[in-house]
Amino acid sequence: MLDEGLLEVSVYSTDGRKLSLNMLQPESLFGEIAMFDPGPRTARVEAIKDCKLRFLRQSTFIPAIKAEPHLAVELLRLAGKRMRWLSQQMEDQVFLSPAARLASKLLYLAGDSGKIIMSQTKMADYVGVTREVVSKTLSEWRRDGIVILSRGNIEIQDHEALHDIKNSKES
Repeated sequence: MLDEGLLEVSVYSTDGRKLSLNMLQPESLFGEIAMFDPGPRTARVEAIKDCKLRFLRQSTFIPAIKAEPHLAVELLRLAGKRMRWLSQQMEDQVFLSPAARLASKLLYLAGDSGKIIMSQTKMADYVGVTREVVSKTLSEWRRDGIVILSRGNIEIQDHEALHDIKNSKES
């Protein structure tokens, strides 16, 4: 569990290309697959900010589930949510245009604050496009008053416009 900081979850292709899957905020759980299957890791987790973490060993976890079966139900619920989220990410990657994916990621990352602290290069990794595509698209959105840009910062000004772009078939 992440108590403090920010973690990036990513995967790499065989030729070294990176796709960032998620940014984990405090109170996020991760590594649950290893509790069920100690096989190869499915993703890489990297600290973006200094972090404080808690961990649970599999040797402690299994007896805890035997003693408290409701823990298994909660973990299955978490696994189901994670599978739904990953399925949506895959659909977005395959079916959405780069602009729609960028809009979707901005809305997700900004949450209620409307602000994102991330370089355009990191954002490109997260969206699965080049930095140039992110830069060009964000510049257009800045001109349209949808976002405010400053070095390493993106502030959403028009959430509705981003929702429209995300849901557009022709973005």
